[in-house]
This record gives sequence, structure tokens and C-alpha cells, in this order.
Amino acid sequence: MKAQVKTLDGGVARDIELPELFSEEYRPDLIKKAVLALQSTRRQPHGTNPFAGICSSAVGWGSGRGSSHVPRIRNGSRAAKVPQAKGGREAHPPKVAKILIKEINQKEKQKAFRSAVAASISADLIRGRGHMFDGPVPIIFEDKFEALIRTQDIIRALDTIGVYQDIERRRTAGKFVQEGVKCVVAGSSREKAFSLSRQNNRYAQHVIYQELMP
Repeated sequence: MKAQVKTLDGGVARDIELPELFSEEYRPDLIKKAVLALQSTRRQPHGTNPFAGICSSAVGWGSGRGSSHVPRIRNGSRAAKVPQAKGGREAHPPKVAKILIKEINQKEKQKAFRSAVAASISADLIRGRGHMFDGPVPIIFEDKFEALIRTQDIIRALDTIGVYQDIERRRTAGKFVQEGVKCVVAGSSREKAFSLSRQNNRYAQHVIYQELMP
């Protein structure tokens, strides 16, 4: 499998042979399994005090008094200890002994990595994730790109090759929108127009355009 090496002005410098890694089959199930296994290592075990909520001398009244058999505090009738009582134990508290880290076989992990790298040359998969670009993938610059210092030169090179629009897309995502501004949000077959309120809706994702409300 070959790929084109682009020049800074958008031309083709040469063709190179991609490694065999890019010929791996696409396995989204293994990629998801590997990602979840990696993310599970971030979780930290935590739990409650095993005696929390039950350090009380409350005992039940027993039968014959027309009340439930829940433990009740001495010199009173308030229930204690049980989950439905004030200050009682939690019904199903988190436990330190719970296994949080998900395991994955070494060969599965390696195959998932190769599959994820190979998926980066599929234009349909990349566009399916919302990215915007022109031309074939992968996009490879010549070594002169590393020598660019000025930001304008980098923007010009990315715009020439057709990927700067994707950077502009990410710059507008999550943009702060003031109240009283009408926004059209993408994400469904029918675009919805909505107005922001003060109820924790300060940020609007994937804003296509904005216009003042009448």
C-alpha cells in the first residue's frame, strides 16, 4: 500500500510504501476492549467504613406494640441503623474489594493497536467521526514542514493540503454563547433551534451559526 508525501505548496513530492501495519483488519470490538482496559487503570478503589451508620445502641421493640421491628434508639422511638432511617447505614456501599481494572490479553492488545493505526487511513471512518478534510488519507508532509517556525506558514500549509478546516471546526466547538442568541445545533437529521437559559447551559456544542433573536 502506497501513500503520497505532500509538499508545503500542496504538490506531490514522492510516493512511499506504508508499513504492513496499515494492512491490519479493522476490529472495533478489540479497539473498544483495549480502550476500556486502559481507562480502567485510572480508577481508584474506595469504600466506606464497615461500621458506618451502625455504631448505635438501638434495638428493636419486638412484637406486640403495633410498630415495625426496625432498631430504635433508647429513650425514644426514632429508627436507627437501617438504611431507611436517618443516619443509618448505606444499603449497598462501595467496597474496596471490588475489581476495577479490566484485563486484556497481550495479543489482543497488540492487535487492537494495529487495528486502530490501520483505521487511520480509512476516509469513511475518519469522516464518520466528524473530521473535515480534502483529499486522500493518510496525509503526510515532507520533512520541510518541521522547519516551519511562523504560525502563518503552518496555517498556510495546512490550508493548502485541506486539513485546516478541521482545526477551525474544533476551535468553534464548545464556544461560549451569550443568552438571547439563537443557535442551530447539529447532531440529528433535523436541526434544532434553541435559546440558552441560565440553567447551566453556558456552552453549546457544535454551533454551526448564530443569529440574534428577534
